[in-house]
Amino acid sequence: MAPYTIQAESKQLLNSILDDPSFSVSPEVKAAAERVEFTGYADPWLPVPVKFSESISAISAFVASAAVAVAEDRYGIKQDIKVNTDHASVFLFGFFLPNIAGESIMTASKPILENLAEVDKNNLFKPIHRASTNQYRTKDGRYYHSHGSMNASIIMKMFQIPEQDVTLEEAKKIYADKVAQYNAEELDHLENEVYRQAGTICYTPDEFFATEHGKIAAKEPLATVRELPAPQVAWSSVTPGSEFRPLQGIRVVDLSRAVAAPTVSKILAALGADVIKISCPSLPDTGIAMVDVNAGKRDVNVDLKTEEGKALFREIIKGADVLVDGYRPHALKKLGFHSKSLREINPSLIYVREDCYGYNGPWAHRSGWQQIADCTVGIAMMTGEFLGLKEPVQPLLPNADYQTGVLGTGLVIEALLKRTKSPVTFDIDLSLCHYNIWLYRAGAYTAEQQAAIRALHPEFKPRHTTDLPEIAGMLMESLKTARPGIFKTPEFYEEISGKEWGETRPIHVIGAPFKLTKSTLGFLQSKYNVLHGAKKRPSIRAQASLGSVPGMPRSKDSLRCPHTAAVYQMQIGGGCLHTERTGTSTATEQLRQSGESLGPAPLPAHDEQLLFGEEILNVSATWPEDTLPSPGSASAMATSLPEDTPSHAGFTDELFDQTGYGSLSGLDFLSPFPYIHNQASDPAQSLLPPQPVRGGSPTTKPCKQSHLSNDDLDYLLKKGAFALPPSAVQESFLKAYFLFIHPFLPVIPEDESWSEYEHDLNRTSLVLYWSMLFAACPFVSSDVVLQLGYGTVAEAQESFFEKAKLLYLFETESDEITLVSAALLLSYRSPRADQVSVQRPTYWLSIATSMTRELSNNGESRNSDSADYSKLVKRLQWTCAVRELVIALSSRIVTEVEPCLPELPPLTVDDIKDATLQSKVYDEETKLLFASMFLSLTKLTRLAAKIRLLKSSEETRPDTHCTVTDKTVNCLFDVEKASLELTSWREMFADKFSLATTTSTLANLKMLIFHRNLALLLCDSFLITLNRPRQAYFSNSPHWSQGMIELLKAQWHRAKFAAADMTKLISEVRNLGLGPYLPITMSPIAVNSGIVHILQQPLYGFTQASDRPENVKLCINVLEEMQQRFPVVNDMITMLYATIRFAEQEVAAYSLDNPFSPGFRFGRDLLSGSDQDVIVREAFIISRTIHFLDGLFYKGYHKK
Repeated sequence: MAPYTIQAESKQLLNSILDDPSFSVSPEVKAAAERVEFTGYADPWLPVPVKFSESISAISAFVASAAVAVAEDRYGIKQDIKVNTDHASVFLFGFFLPNIAGESIMTASKPILENLAEVDKNNLFKPIHRASTNQYRTKDGRYYHSHGSMNASIIMKMFQIPEQDVTLEEAKKIYADKVAQYNAEELDHLENEVYRQAGTICYTPDEFFATEHGKIAAKEPLATVRELPAPQVAWSSVTPGSEFRPLQGIRVVDLSRAVAAPTVSKILAALGADVIKISCPSLPDTGIAMVDVNAGKRDVNVDLKTEEGKALFREIIKGADVLVDGYRPHALKKLGFHSKSLREINPSLIYVREDCYGYNGPWAHRSGWQQIADCTVGIAMMTGEFLGLKEPVQPLLPNADYQTGVLGTGLVIEALLKRTKSPVTFDIDLSLCHYNIWLYRAGAYTAEQQAAIRALHPEFKPRHTTDLPEIAGMLMESLKTARPGIFKTPEFYEEISGKEWGETRPIHVIGAPFKLTKSTLGFLQSKYNVLHGAKKRPSIRAQASLGSVPGMPRSKDSLRCPHTAAVYQMQIGGGCLHTERTGTSTATEQLRQSGESLGPAPLPAHDEQLLFGEEILNVSATWPEDTLPSPGSASAMATSLPEDTPSHAGFTDELFDQTGYGSLSGLDFLSPFPYIHNQASDPAQSLLPPQPVRGGSPTTKPCKQSHLSNDDLDYLLKKGAFALPPSAVQESFLKAYFLFIHPFLPVIPEDESWSEYEHDLNRTSLVLYWSMLFAACPFVSSDVVLQLGYGTVAEAQESFFEKAKLLYLFETESDEITLVSAALLLSYRSPRADQVSVQRPTYWLSIATSMTRELSNNGESRNSDSADYSKLVKRLQWTCAVRELVIALSSRIVTEVEPCLPELPPLTVDDIKDATLQSKVYDEETKLLFASMFLSLTKLTRLAAKIRLLKSSEETRPDTHCTVTDKTVNCLFDVEKASLELTSWREMFADKFSLATTTSTLANLKMLIFHRNLALLLCDSFLITLNRPRQAYFSNSPHWSQGMIELLKAQWHRAKFAAADMTKLISEVRNLGLGPYLPITMSPIAVNSGIVHILQQPLYGFTQASDRPENVKLCINVLEEMQQRFPVVNDMITMLYATIRFAEQEVAAYSLDNPFSPGFRFGRDLLSGSDQDVIVREAFIISRTIHFLDGLFYKGYHKK
C-alpha cells in the first residue's frame, strides 16, 4: 500500500465530490479535474484529528476545475490546475493574515483599525463580551457552547451578567459559574428557543446522529442543488484584456456577513466576477474578517426595512446573475424575497443560501456559527479527545466557514455553466453542519498519524475554555517550529489597494487556494484601479450610491461606533492572539481617551442574525454635516452631569474642552427652563419667554420663568435636570418610545418630535423630553443604559423620573398641553408600596385627567384653531381613559376618569391622525392599523368602565362575610350580560387584527402583534376579574334553583379560557423575542393568569418547580424576566408563590365543615398589608370556591 499523503487523499476526496449524484457534475468539469496537480507537504501537520488540509484542497480543486471548464467554454483554451495543499491549508487562516509589508494590519495601520471598529458596534472583544462565546461545563457534567453572536448583551441578559470591566480569564469564570447552574438540555432550550441566540450542547458524533435533527441531517447531501426551469442564458461577450478571467461579466450580489457566505463571493470575485456587497450601516459585522472576505467587492447601502430599500434591491437583482444569502433561514423570505419572488424579478437568477443547521429538521430555524456547527456535529469533542482530553476543544480555525464558502463557489460556477447549456437555473443550499458531517465521514487520521501530529506540537495544549482567537494564536506560535515560514510564502497572497480603508500602502490578503496556468486570478481593484467600480459602473451608481469596502465611513452622517481603535488592536505573539483592553467600561470614557464625538448608538437588537429590515429597532444615519448639533444643544448638554450624579461616564472639564463646549462651570449654554437649549448667553435674558413648544399644537401664552431663584437653578443643576444623556443614546430612547409607548398613547406628534430632535432640539420641552426618556427606558437595551453609567435599567429609569418630576414640580413648563403629556408619561411610574403618593401612577394620571377636563371646559376661550384644538383635547381625554384602564388593572384603583367616560364623544381616525399617522418607525399600513387598534381600545375602555362600576358595587363586592340577597343575584346576571359584551369585543378585535393579510415588514408585523396581544391581554384580564366566583354567592343562598349553578360554571369556564388565552398571547410575544419588553402593567395580568392556572388543579400538589403546570411556569418566567427591569414585580412573584402555598395547604386542610381553613388564614396573614391584598384575597376566595364546587357538584353533594 502506498504511503499516506495529503495529496493522494485530496485526490480521493475530489473524486467523491465529482461523483456525488446530488451535484450531477458536468462532464466538462470532470474532464478539467483530470488536469489537477496536487503539491505540498505530504504528511498531516495541522493538530486536528480530521482532514482539514485534504478537504480544503479537494474542494479548491473542484472550484478550479469548474473555473477551467468555464474558461474553456468561453475562450476556447485548455489549461492546467495546480493546488498547493499548503496554500489551501493556510487559506483557512484567512482573516488572521492580512498584512502590510509583512506586519499584521491589526498592528500596522491605525486607519484600518478605525474602520474595522465602525462595524463592531457592540465591542465584541471587550472581555465580558468576548467570553460570552465559549464552551463551559453544565450542572449535569456536559459541555455547552454559548455564542454571543455580534451582540453579547442578550446572552448577558439571559445569564443576568452586568456590564463590567474585567480580564478575559475573570470573564470566563463569570460565564462558567452561570452555565454551571443549568443542565445542558435546559440551557439549550433557554438560549435557542426563548432568547433565540446561537448555542448548542457539545455532542459526540454518535450523540448528534441520535438526535432528531441529526437523523434528518444524516440523510442530507453535502449541499443541496435544485434545478428550476428558466430562460437559457448565454455568456456575456468578453472584453479585450480580460486575461481569460473565467467569470468576467458575471454580477454577484452578496447579502451576507461574517465568513462562510462572503467567502463564496470572494472567490467568485477572484475569478473575475463583479461582486456587489449589500450593506447597512446600522448592522454590526465581524470586523476582524472584513478585509479578508470582502477583497475585490464593491459596496452599496440598502435598508431592506424600507420600501425604497426594497425597490433598490429589486433593481440590483434585475441585473445580477447570482445572489448569495448568508442570513438565518427564511430571514430574506420574511421580507418578501424568496426563491419564487426573486425569479419573478430575475427568472435566471442563481440563488445561494448558507446557514448553520441546514434547511430541514427541528433545528433548522436556529441561528448558528462555525463553532456551533463544530460542537453540534461532534468535531469539537473529537478535537478534545485527540488532545487527550475528555472535553470539547474548539477546532483551531474557522474551518467549516471557509470550506463551506469555497464549496459554494464551485457549485455556483457549475450552475453558471449549466445555465448556458439548458433553460435552467438553480437554488443552492449550503450548511456548516452538512459540511462537518461530510468531513466526519471522510474519516479521521489513524492513531499513528495522530500521535505524529501531536509530536509536531508538544506545547499546543488548549482546553475547552480556550476561545478561537486564543487557539489560533497558540497554533500560529506552534507552527513557527512545526512548519517554519508557512505564513510567509509570497505566492499565497494577493495585493489589494489600501485606499478604501484609508491606508496609503497596499494590503496583502490570502488569494484563491489554487492556480490556473492561463487564466488570471486576483482582485480587480489591485490591478485595474477600479476603486470598487464606483467610476466604472455608472448604471449601478444610478441605482445606488456605491461606496467603498463595507466598514468605511461613507460620509459625515454615517453611523459611528463609540469604540476607539484600541479595542480592535490585536497582537500576535507570545503564543496567543489577544486584544488590548482600553481600560474603560463605558463608551463615554472611551470618548474621553479618543477625543471623538459619540454618534448615535444602535438600538437593542434581540436577534443579531436578523436581516436589515427584520431588526426591531433599526437605526438610520443621523445628522448631516451641515446640521450637526451646535454647542449648547442636547449633545452638548449630554456632557454636563453634576458632581453628585451617579458616575454617569465621568464627565469632566477636560472632556468639555475636548468637545469644544467649554467648561462645566460655564452655564451660559444650559437652558435652566423648559427648553433643552436657549440661544441666550446672558442668564438674565434666559428668563425671557421661550419659543412656543410644538408649532402644530395649541399652546397657552408662555409666562416668564422669573419665579425660579438662583438657588432653584443651582438645585436643579445639581440634580442633573439639565444634563441629558449623550446624543449617542438619545435616538435609542426616542425610537423605543415611538415603538413601544406611542401606539397606545398617541399624544405627541411623532413627526414633529423627530424633526425637533434632528434639527431643532432647542424647541423641545425639557420636562416632556425627560418624561419621554423615562417612559422609554425599560424598552432600550441594557447596553445603552450601561453606557450612561447606571447599573440597571430600573436605576436609570428612577433617575430619569426624578429629573422629570423635579422639572414638573418646579413649574419649569407653562404650556398646558405639554404638561398633560408629561403627566401621562410619568404615570408609567411603578413605585414600591412604601413610596410617597407623588410617585404613584394614579397621582400623575389624576393630574393629567384634571387638566384635560379643564382644557375641554375652557377650550372656547383659547386662542387656537377650534377644530384642531378639539381633536387634540378629545385625543387627550381618551388617552387618559385608556391609561386609566391599564392602571386600574394594575392597582385595582378606580380613578376619577371613569365618571366622565359616558360623556366623551367617540374618537375617529381623523382625531388621532396628527399623532399616529406621521411615523418614522412604522410603514403606512402599520400606522393605519395602529390608529384603528387604538380606536378599538377606546371602545374597550368605555365598556370596561361600565363593567368596573358594576363590579365594584356593594352587592358584588368580594366580601367573604356578606350573604346573598335577591339584589345580589340580579346583579350577578347583569355581570353575566356585561361579560358577554366583553367577549364579543374580544372576538371582534381578534378577528379585525388577525394580521393574516398584512403586507407590513417583518419588523412592523412583530410590533403589531406585540401591541395587539397587549390589548387582548387587557381584555382577558377583565374577563378573569369579571368572572371570578365570589364566596358570597355560596353562603346560605336560597337561590340555587334559579340557574345559579349553570351560571357559575359558565363564569368559571370563561375565566379558565381567558387564562389559557393569556398564556398563549404571552408565549407568542416571547417567541417573537419581545418578552423582555412586556410593560410593567402586564405583571398583575400575568399573575391573574397564573392564579387561575394554579387553581385549576387544586387537588394536586405543585410547590416544587418541576411539578407546576407549564402555564404556571410560563407566568413565573415572565415575571422573573420583568423583575430585571421592574424590581416592584418581586411583590407580584411573592403573591403568586403565596397562592401556590395557600392552594397546597387548602387541599390538605379542606373540608365542607371547615369553610375557613388554615390555608386561607395563612395566605391572608402572609400578605397582610400588601398593595395587592385585595387581589390575593380574591384569589383565596376563588380557591375555596373551586373546592366547594368540586365537592358540591362533581362529587354528588347537595346544597341543603
